[in-house]
Formats: sequence, structure tokens, C-alpha cells
Amino acid sequence: MQITNLREDLIRPLVRLTNKALPYDSVTKWSFMRCTFLDPNFDPSLTFVAMEDDLPVGVALGSMRSKELKEMISTDHGWIKLFAVDPGRAAEVAPELLSALETEMSKRGVAEVRVSDFAGWHFFPGIQFKYSNLIRFFTDHGYNKVSEAVDYVIDLSEFVESDLIESWRESIRSQGYEVKTPSRDEMESVVSWVMDTFGPAWKHETLQAFRHDPPSVFIAKKGDKIVGFSVYSALELDWFGPIGVAEDERHNKIGTILLYQCLKEMKLEGLKTAVIPWTSHLFFYANVPTIRKIKYYWILSKKITR
Repeated sequence: MQITNLREDLIRPLVRLTNKALPYDSVTKWSFMRCTFLDPNFDPSLTFVAMEDDLPVGVALGSMRSKELKEMISTDHGWIKLFAVDPGRAAEVAPELLSALETEMSKRGVAEVRVSDFAGWHFFPGIQFKYSNLIRFFTDHGYNKVSEAVDYVIDLSEFVESDLIESWRESIRSQGYEVKTPSRDEMESVVSWVMDTFGPAWKHETLQAFRHDPPSVFIAKKGDKIVGFSVYSALELDWFGPIGVAEDERHNKIGTILLYQCLKEMKLEGLKTAVIPWTSHLFFYANVPTIRKIKYYWILSKKITR
């Protein structure tokens, strides 16, 4: 077995390996490219691929926030974005990959390593609880749970917006609210509002949504004032979110209307499934009638010696 750094020609076999090692998830070539070579923070020397007979049998993708998001740059923190090992080789390969990655991060002065909540360029928010062997591996190596999150998986093939949602839409319209897709000329004001209200991670995802034509963004306005926003297909085509409403405008159904507007658009664009990733707002999303699956994740962390 040899350990090498990630190369672009390894993407396809690594996608296949990841989907074999993590069978309850689905990683595409786009996901792999987005989280590696398209990440401005990407550093191949923080990636480790175990090779045998010219094929990968394990991968550990590390990252540090060195360039983006600028407001979140840190030299003290490192992340393990992805850790996947051929199930038949885990006992031998997994410790070698983890040791190589932790050693490299320690050399760079990293004090804490997290798995795998690297906002903006993440595969998953953490490790799915279904992967008990993987969680046990990390906890046996000194990692502890520091947070948790869920994904909701929605069946859009049976999603139909109810008359109740339309009545709420009419109600807020009569109160002077407007829900619409912003024009490209409005991008700067929308992105600025998201940054000021919710921070840099959601700003980044909103910018990504403006790549589409038309933008995969909805905003709620009252007069000239933005009071809420929602995004879909920003990082992954089947991902919904983020979504947010100004604090003084909550509890008047604007968030629910924005949520349903996005899900309706995703269905009309031909998507069969929508994923609401990395959330802890359990009751807000529970009102969607066609939720088919909930994925539960542990976010892990370990202090390492510099």
C-alpha cells in the first residue's frame, strides 16, 4: 500500500470508493470537484489517498480555511471533509490515513480537528449515525461529539402545495409583502442583506445561487425592505437552503411561504428529491408532508498536539 496526495485523475475511482464505503449517502463527481479542486482553500498536501494495485482503497480529505470565507479564516482549526475506506481494508488503511492527516495538520499548528462541518465546501455536516463503525473508529482515536445535525430528504414526486399555503401567500400580499425572484441587478443588495443578517456562510451560498439564470433565490420584501430570503440548488442541485427571515418578521408565515416556493420550483424543474441539509430546525421543516427520510449526523472534534 502506498499513500499519495489527491490528483484529478483519481476523482472517478474515489467517487466509486466513497459510495461503496458510505452506502447510505451518494457522492457525485461534481460533489468531489466542488469540495476539492473548486474550493479556494484546497491544498493537495492535506489530502491522502491509499493506493493498492493502482486503485484507491481509502481517502482522507483534509482542509484548512486559508482563503475563504475571509471572515472565518483560521490557522488553529483543521477539518476532515471526507474519510472513506474500502470496508475490507478498514483495519489496516484507516489508522494510516488518519495518522498521516493529523501529523500534517499538527506540523501546521492546528490545535483542533473537526469532522466534517466545513461550511461552503462540505460533503456532509458530519458522520451519519448509521456508520457506527466509523464513529467508533474516530471516538477510539480521541474524537468527541461536539454537535449534531440532520438532513431531511423530501419526495418531490408527491409534493403538492396545499390551498393553505396559497391562502397565507394571499394574506401577506394583502399586508404589503411581496415574494419574488430577485433580478441580477438586485444581487448586491440581496447578498449584502444576507451577510449583515446571517453571516458569511449563507452569503457564500446565496452568491452561488446567483450563478443560475434565473437565480435560484427568492426574497420577501415589504416596500423597499428585504425581510426574508430562501435559496435552492446553490451548492448541489437537489439541496434546499439556506433560508432566513428577519427576526422582527418571524411567526407570520413568511418562512413557510419561502420554503414552499422553493420546493415547488425544484419540482417544476424536474427534481424528484430535495434535500434540506445540515439543519437543527426540526419543527419548522417537519410541516413538509412528503418527508421520506431523516439523516442524523454527529459532528466530531479532537484537540491535537502542536
